[in-house]
This record gives sequence, structure tokens and C-alpha cells, in this order.
Amino acid sequence: MPEIVDFPLHREFTAGMLRPPSVDGDAHTPNSAKGERVMNATRCGVARRLVRGAGLALLAAGAFGGQASAEMVLVELRGIVEFNQVNAPPVGNLTAGTEVLLSLMLDSEEFTDSTTYPTRGYLISDFTLMGGGTSIGLASPYPAGATPYFVLRDNDPAVDGFFIADSVDFPIGVELDAPGIFGAFSHDFSVSYVGDTLGSLDLLDAVGTYGFGGLKSFNWVIDDGPFSPVGLVFDSMEISVVPAPAPLVVGGLWGVLRGGRSRRRDSAVA
Repeated sequence: MPEIVDFPLHREFTAGMLRPPSVDGDAHTPNSAKGERVMNATRCGVARRLVRGAGLALLAAGAFGGQASAEMVLVELRGIVEFNQVNAPPVGNLTAGTEVLLSLMLDSEEFTDSTTYPTRGYLISDFTLMGGGTSIGLASPYPAGATPYFVLRDNDPAVDGFFIADSVDFPIGVELDAPGIFGAFSHDFSVSYVGDTLGSLDLLDAVGTYGFGGLKSFNWVIDDGPFSPVGLVFDSMEISVVPAPAPLVVGGLWGVLRGGRSRRRDSAVA
């Protein structure tokens, strides 16, 4: 049985302390470009039925109607493995010095607000931790009654930040699809910034890149029961809107429809 060492669960970083050489030290850079979510292209057969049933006006309304309010958002966390006391894969593959990428997929309209703290948790629909030639996801099925969230903190109190947990109140982590000695491993990440970093709990307002500028503290570990055998050093986090699919073009569909009518007319003449 490998030796498991109990490491501190919280690290404060201040000026002069070592940080990864890849960090540029820039403060949070907001990204004003917001992706637009539009309808997927409608199959020609469905479009023809719409036109026959309700006319061309209905087709145009379907193509150029108002955009949906929800946006799909990608969160990418980058860091380096600081230490690892686990030997068995997949967690054991994350050896010290390995660069890691954690990708989360969120829906900007799927969230739960805390009733106690100024925090809001966005449902994680996809979670992938990659590094050392391995990929680790969330426990599947996820524990009954629990929901994995990416949580925003706004003035909580006097600090802003983010954490990943199956609670919108406390950074207690999420369960991984990887067996440990004391049950499944859990992933625990939290980061705190100065209090004017976020202006709200709206995920779309938080779009941008976060590094060491304004950083107050971070914690990034993989836990096995009461122990933290894997520690990671935070490098950067990017929150971006997923590009929307191409809009439906009525002109193209109208050409298809006219072609279909011409073929039917030619067949009738023949």
C-alpha cells in the first residue's frame, strides 16, 4: 500500500513566492465578445412541410427569430502537478511536473443560488481532467442527491472567486471516476481574488482570463478520504462562450424548395 501523506489543504500565495514560469501575472482580462446561440440548420424535408403547412412567413420566423437566452460556456483550468503520492492509474499517471488541463462545460441558464451566501453554482454538464496521457471524469453515475457545480463568489465577503463542488455553499469538491483507498477520489479546487474582480454572479459577466493578478489564495488537490495525496499548482483559468452553430439561411432553403417544385413540375410534364 503506498504511503499517503496528509498535506495542507489551503495555500496562500504572496509576493516573492515561487510560481510557475508560464504565468504572465496579468490581471483578469474581460472578454467582451459574447457568442450568439442560434437555431441549428433545419432539414430540408422538415422545412418543406413547414412551408406547405404555414407558408414562407413561418419559415422566415424560424430562421431569423430571437436568439435563445442561454449560452454554453467552457471553463479551462491549467496547472502543474506539484506532488503525487498515488501509484495506481489513472490518478497515479499525474506525476509531479505534469501539466494538466481541466475542462468544464456549463449552461449559463442552469444554476442554483445559495440561500445563505453570495454564491451561485452552475451545473457541470461535462468534466474532463487531462494530463500524463490520462483522462479522468466525474463519477458516473454521480452520487444520488448530489450535483456537481462550478460556483461563483461575489463579495463573499470582501473577496471574489470560484470553486468546484457539489455544494453551492462550501468548496467540498466533486467525486471522480477513480477508485482510491477510502472510496472514490475527489477533486477539490478553489481560488480567491480581490473583491472587485467580479461584478455579479452572472457567468457571462465572468467571461475572461484569470491568472495571478489580484489572486489572494488557491487550493487545488485530489483527495482520498481525509488525505490529499495529490497537489497541483494553479496557473490560469479561462472562461469563454462556446461558438454558436451557423444560422439557418432562408435563401438556401428557398432554393432547395424551388428545386423540388421544379422537379415535380418536370415529372408532371413528362
